Amino acid sequence: MSVHMLEKALAVQNEKYLNLVKYNSIIEKISTLISNGMPVESFEISSSIAIIKSALNSLSGHDKEKTELEKIILKYKIPKNFKGGYEKFSSPEFFVENNFNWHNFVTSRHSIRKFKDKIISREIIYDIIRDAEYYPSACNRQPCKIYFSENKNTIDKIIKAGADNFIAKGFHDCFIVTCDRNLLLPSELNDQEFVNTGI
Repeated sequence: MSVHMLEKALAVQNEKYLNLVKYNSIIEKISTLISNGMPVESFEISSSIAIIKSALNSLSGHDKEKTELEKIILKYKIPKNFKGGYEKFSSPEFFVENNFNWHNFVTSRHSIRKFKDKIISREIIYDIIRDAEYYPSACNRQPCKIYFSENKNTIDKIIKAGADNFIAKGFHDCFIVTCDRNLLLPSELNDQEFVNTGI
């Protein structure tokens, strides 16, 4: 939550708040999580470090914290291709460079209810999962892990457990999206078997 608030402060350029953040404490917690086995490539670690680095780079001073953060990045070989913080784009720059047509986008939106009886290649499935990592989530917490099965017995059990049997009939593949319950408030859980994780 501290890092999430930090990213919000970066977006609105609240320098007063950014200077009050106890960076050493957050960096120490991250180091402890990694030491206890949390993978450095996990979203929680990579995004937190990227956001803290962006915040520290936007401020003067904080040399001690910057040094400590760089030590962790080098020691644990934290991926450097992860972005955090914010970037500014003008509207023309964003839409032109991305060749983006808003009208075409919203008018092409549709829901599919009937599918061909066709096997999808593993490569396409992995591409779908990779792209799904960029979809918005509640408060950008990105708490999900995705499990994938092509086994018919497994898929039948999953459908029986909760999917729409009519729509799911004949599926060859199945994805299960799970949520890290520790990232949700108690009021969001309510002992549900299936958790609504946001968008």
